[in-house]
Amino acid sequence: MAKPKPKTEQAVAPEAIGTVAPAQTAAAVEEVAAPILAAHRCELVQLEFRREPHGWVLRLYVERVGHDPRLAVGGVNLEACSRISRDLSMALDVAGTIDHAYHLEISSPGLERPLASLAHYARFAGLPAKIVLRVPYAPSAGRPGAGHRVLQGELLGVDGDQVRIRDQGLGEAAVPFGDIARAHLVYVPPQAPSATGGPKKKTRTEDPTARETAHDRQWHDAENER
Repeated sequence: MAKPKPKTEQAVAPEAIGTVAPAQTAAAVEEVAAPILAAHRCELVQLEFRREPHGWVLRLYVERVGHDPRLAVGGVNLEACSRISRDLSMALDVAGTIDHAYHLEISSPGLERPLASLAHYARFAGLPAKIVLRVPYAPSAGRPGAGHRVLQGELLGVDGDQVRIRDQGLGEAAVPFGDIARAHLVYVPPQAPSATGGPKKKTRTEDPTARETAHDRQWHDAENER
């Protein structure tokens, strides 16, 4: 009879967001991870626990506390992901949180980081984002736009449990947080005036976290458990 594959550790690039962990597993992992992330001055963005072609994967997207593209607070880098992966792996083994083989992945959420809570929408107000809805958008009576399932534009923050956005085509819209299937920031390359002072043009000016994120995406190193 074939032996089960050992648990491995990985820190890799962000992938498509999929089914998140069941509530009990997610809560247990978050409880173990919280003090470890705090010790590394990081915070959890999103957690996934799902079966993929190569087996079960526990994937944590993390970033530096207070990270914001508009501020000089760098994102999480390769070295930080490696240290968190090492410490969390040991802590999960001691706690016995998951009792079968799985892969542990620690990753930066990237420039187009997911928006998974109302706090995220409030924190990143003023930045461009894309929101995909579970149900078609239902605007106020007399306003066009019914049937739209994707809203994209500037985040305007939150109002109670409503997420507000200035959609590029529909104008200002408010949607219930519970109607959102997934959402993420939209990276817009910075612009700068040309040397002649003419119209602005796109440049290759790099976001403070872009180099770190690109480096993270190249890391696919795996390490077998003892």
